[in-house]
Amino acid sequence: GIIFLGKNVLIGSNCEIHAAVIGLGVYIGDNCIVGERCVIKDYVRIEKGSVVLPNTVLPPFALVAGNPAEIVGEQPASVTTTGPSDAIARFKSFIKV
Repeated sequence: GIIFLGKNVLIGSNCEIHAAVIGLGVYIGDNCIVGERCVIKDYVRIEKGSVVLPNTVLPPFALVAGNPAEIVGEQPASVTTTGPSDAIARFKSFIKV
């Protein structure tokens, strides 16, 4: 999977970022802080300026924003891919490129 990290992102120690399936990526926007021991599952989008508190587990498809970060929405769970080019196209639409 694809992991996008914006500018000035801080990730604490012992964090897990899961983007293990082709087409299911993780997006962490600019100026975010992810506290220690956080677990970020597939297809999570963390909006710019968010602060994810230590020991937080973000479920798959979560849309996260704020300080402290909260789940404010959900990405569509019906995402499927047919190959690498389809996965890249879906991820680009996910990060709004």
